[in-house]
Amino acid sequence: MPRPNTERSIQVEKFLARRIEELRAERKWTYRDLAKEMGDVGCAIEPSALQKIEKGTPPRRIVVNELVAFATVFSVDIADLLVSPDYLREVQFQRDLQEGMDLSKEISQLELRRIDITWRLVDLCRAQDNGATFEAALRHEAASIDSNSPGGEYLQSVILDLERDRKEPDHG
Repeated sequence: MPRPNTERSIQVEKFLARRIEELRAERKWTYRDLAKEMGDVGCAIEPSALQKIEKGTPPRRIVVNELVAFATVFSVDIADLLVSPDYLREVQFQRDLQEGMDLSKEISQLELRRIDITWRLVDLCRAQDNGATFEAALRHEAASIDSNSPGGEYLQSVILDLERDRKEPDHG
């Protein structure tokens, strides 16, 4: 005769049940869909058992081979199933925040490089010996590219800077 599930104070099982529910919902799987996926990886489980894991009071216990199968089916590390979903969201928030800040820094550095290159192009087009040739090449290139593309917008901005420089030659 099976032992009754008694209430437990360890939160990991609750975290696991919430993660299973979240991952199943993300994939828009029914309990039957998840049961099929579990069976496909060699861990037969009934849809009603899955429902008891997520919603039972107390929740149905999960044995180790089921834990491994859940990790396999959801393509996640076992550790990711055992921590609080709130913690995982916090970790993801921190990662995304850091990545956004890193990208902003890279964009700033690239913008400074773009400005430097723009002024070098303007200086080359102003040069006495072959400046007209460079300017003609720049205008030809600008005419051959879609002006709404990033490259086209850049070339148009260089031409505008060149024309502005002709009016105010002290650009530093």
